[in-house]
Amino acid sequence: SRLESVLGLLAGSLGRNEASSLHLARALSQASLAVDASAESRIMHHLGLMAIAADEPERAASLFDGASAQSLRSGNSNLRHLIAAGISRHLSGDGDGADSNISEAARIIDEDEGSAIEPLVVLARSLMGIDRPWLALEIFDEALECAIEAEIESEVDRIRNLLTLVNVAAVGDEDDERRSLRRLLDGLNRVEGVAEERVETVTGEVDEAVDAQLVPIEETWREWRASNDLVPDGEALSVVRVVEGEGGLLAIVHHSELGGLGIWLPGEAPELASGQRLTISGTRIKLAEPTKDLTASQNIRGVIAVESPEALKVSIEAIQDSAPES
Repeated sequence: SRLESVLGLLAGSLGRNEASSLHLARALSQASLAVDASAESRIMHHLGLMAIAADEPERAASLFDGASAQSLRSGNSNLRHLIAAGISRHLSGDGDGADSNISEAARIIDEDEGSAIEPLVVLARSLMGIDRPWLALEIFDEALECAIEAEIESEVDRIRNLLTLVNVAAVGDEDDERRSLRRLLDGLNRVEGVAEERVETVTGEVDEAVDAQLVPIEETWREWRASNDLVPDGEALSVVRVVEGEGGLLAIVHHSELGGLGIWLPGEAPELASGQRLTISGTRIKLAEPTKDLTASQNIRGVIAVESPEALKVSIEAIQDSAPES
């Protein structure tokens, strides 16, 4: 069932929704036959994510409820399933149900903020994988609060970097729906005093880093040059969004030091989707400054042309809890 699950997520990340649904349905069936509550919980959670991606929030809520029940049955935490169910109910217009899910999740977080960090990060990264960066941003914010309250500096640093990444993915202005989701998810955790001040400090650092990474790259070049003139060999770029255009697509990627970049890929380029990692090697590149409109709409500071797109290496970074189930 785990192989079918991976195949389903891979197909989904490439936009092959029919194949994805088939693999995930097989995974769920196999998990049921194996009477493996933990595996079934994971599969139902993945199916719930796919339902959110398909704008089917009521179905998603039902699947996350099932994942939550199976997690409890196997003696594991149901935190991320509860939060995902709450988000889904909010999206479907069931405000009371959403509040109930989030209140229950808040009680779990309050018992042990440190243990809540990983489930929150895993959920946020999963939401990025289905191109829901605004949701991921709110969940990362809650994870940051937990890390600060638990005084785990390594986690604060990790989440700070993830917040910088997700800010590139989250384009556009905050609308009423996003504000209402923020109010809902703010109920997961409350910080005050010294912890609240530290959250504000780290959030300010993230904002400064994002602003710095939106300044156009100083040196651009029109001739073909080695890709490691820009990105060191072996360093992967995180794909945060793919924008289709006439004759190709623009992959919006993020590098921890360079920030947001656009990679223009013609029709013969490999298929890409958010959540993947891209390595440029064995080919040359050109680097141009983006237009002001492109910078504003896509949060990028440079546009890369690739001489041999077929040489790009695409991988999917597994999103998995350190614990068996969260």
